[in-house]
Amino acid sequence: MTEARRLDALRRDARIGAAPRTNRRPMTNDTPPPDTGREPLDVLFAVTTLGAGGMERRCLLLAGALAQRGLRVGILTFEPWSEAVGDIDPRVRVFRLDLAARPFGGWLAFFRLLRRRRPALYQGFGTLAGFPCAVVARLAGVPVVVNAFTISTLYFPRWFAPIGWFCFLFTHHAIANSRGVRDSFVRHWWYPARKITTIGNPIETSAWPCRDAALRAEARAELGLSEEAMVIGTVARLTEQKGHRYLFDALARVADDHPEAVLALVGEGPLLGELMAYAEQLGLAGRIRFLGVRRDVPRLLQAFDVFCLPSLYEGMPNVVLEAMAAGLAVVSTEVEGAVELVAPGETGWLTPPADSAALAAALREALGDPERLPAYGLAGRRRVAREFDLAVIMRRYEEFYEPLLPRRR
Repeated sequence: MTEARRLDALRRDARIGAAPRTNRRPMTNDTPPPDTGREPLDVLFAVTTLGAGGMERRCLLLAGALAQRGLRVGILTFEPWSEAVGDIDPRVRVFRLDLAARPFGGWLAFFRLLRRRRPALYQGFGTLAGFPCAVVARLAGVPVVVNAFTISTLYFPRWFAPIGWFCFLFTHHAIANSRGVRDSFVRHWWYPARKITTIGNPIETSAWPCRDAALRAEARAELGLSEEAMVIGTVARLTEQKGHRYLFDALARVADDHPEAVLALVGEGPLLGELMAYAEQLGLAGRIRFLGVRRDVPRLLQAFDVFCLPSLYEGMPNVVLEAMAAGLAVVSTEVEGAVELVAPGETGWLTPPADSAALAAALREALGDPERLPAYGLAGRRRVAREFDLAVIMRRYEEFYEPLLPRRR
């Protein structure tokens, strides 16, 4: 394959969390509903929406991997999905129910779907699918009900704790995507530790370009960045949780020492206007690029020199996994999941959340020693491939599911 054709193929495949091309169907809101028969399912995953977030990509990767292993898998979503989610294995059945449009009728339809499809195991991702829907699944007679914890209890208001406790009484087990998330439920909500298993988020390491000079040059030319620029990149929704203001403050602290430093932000969100105004206030408008939502994140990552995640709390940040798979050194706050991914002095730097001074010190060290960054990035990719690749994580899930799934066939 020529270099031009290889780049074209990468452009076609470059979507957030894209998997290698197989016999898959594109997901759109016009996708026809599955058959209305009564064939039972082995596993039914439920997620609020199939969007571009880490939780949704985790759900899709697991569903496709289980379907490839011969299990009958379905995904239930309660809101329209986003085209940014990419493709899905055609063997995975997709269902959609609108609980909000007709509250009582929607919950009744959910109950009937469970009774009709008779899944051997129900697994809910997120608040809606993991807590109240788990109660309905248990009442519908699903043999095994699992809640997939994807974020720390810091995400929830205090009043939700007793509701979460009540709903958890109806689940058989939970899967936390990091030790930090598991510990937060045990410490703050007093969940029994014996009912929570920790399994990290999966990533198809081979689907992510790593240290690709051609893609780097192409992406930088598109963004108008010179080869001399030192690009700090981040991929996150523009919300308070992601801590962009602290990153802006940190950039302002290092700007004079590193005039070549540029910040590239991928993502949209409710704080877009406020953050643009704050960049102007700090005198950084010419140093910060707001790139919006992009479907070519794997290619864009190759344009960055260092990846930064300034979040205030997380569960298991997929963007850190993806940045490490792309061969980038990572500067991250010490949030759940990130502390299990980033090894200080080996793959990157860790700083306390909401600490602009500490974040600036880490960025100053990273920008001041560019020769160290490729070594950190390659070490990060090796770690991701060794501990979080889809094949590795699927072995963990198979060990978890094996005693729970009855041998129907």
